[in-house]
Amino acid sequence: MTGPQHPESAPLNAREQARQAAARRLQEAARFAAMHLEAAPLMTKRMGQGKAAVLVRFSMPGVLRVLDPMTGRELARSEAGAPDKLAADFDPLAGLTGRGQA
Repeated sequence: MTGPQHPESAPLNAREQARQAAARRLQEAARFAAMHLEAAPLMTKRMGQGKAAVLVRFSMPGVLRVLDPMTGRELARSEAGAPDKLAADFDPLAGLTGRGQA
């Protein structure tokens, strides 16, 4: 047998259910946005001049990349959502094998 419901618990339960529904909706929207934005970066701009110039590309899910404009080689990549933090799995020597690097 259950005891009487506290009147203040009903609004809290409804609020929590609404929050969970909003969280699910947000996850669906994030997947939808990623699917449509994956092919095209949100921003690509040239930074610098001459031989020092690089391409800066910002794309879903909040990843900032620095690319060599001539080769397209990735010179730096951020953690998702932290554009100023180098990705833990970024390898600065990737793509340089055969050029004297180990």
